[in-house]
Amino acid sequence: MIASDDLSAVKIYSIEGNVKFTMKVPEDHEVLRVVFHHGIGKIIVLTYVRKQDSWFLLGYSEKGELENSVFLTKVEYVWQVDIKSHSNGAFAVKVGESITFI
Repeated sequence: MIASDDLSAVKIYSIEGNVKFTMKVPEDHEVLRVVFHHGIGKIIVLTYVRKQDSWFLLGYSEKGELENSVFLTKVEYVWQVDIKSHSNGAFAVKVGESITFI
C-alpha cells in the first residue's frame, strides 16, 4: 500500500509488484500514511485537508471501498500526527505527545 505521487489515492500492489487497484480519497484530502488493521481487516488512511488544517482517518475495506471517515484533529504541523500498525491487530495514532491504540 503506497500513496500516489499526487497524494490523492492509495495504490494497492500485489506481491509481484503489480497494481491490483487504486483507492481514491475524498476531494481535498491528501494521503499522508496508510496502515492495515490486522484485527478487523481494514485499510486505514491518514489524510490531511489543507484548507481546514484538519486530519482524518478513513476506513476502507480490503476491496478498497470507503466505509467510514472520522475527524481526528485540527493540527497544522505534519510531524505532530502519525499512525503505525502492528501485526497483533491494533494500530496506534499519535497526535502531539498523545498516543492512542485503536
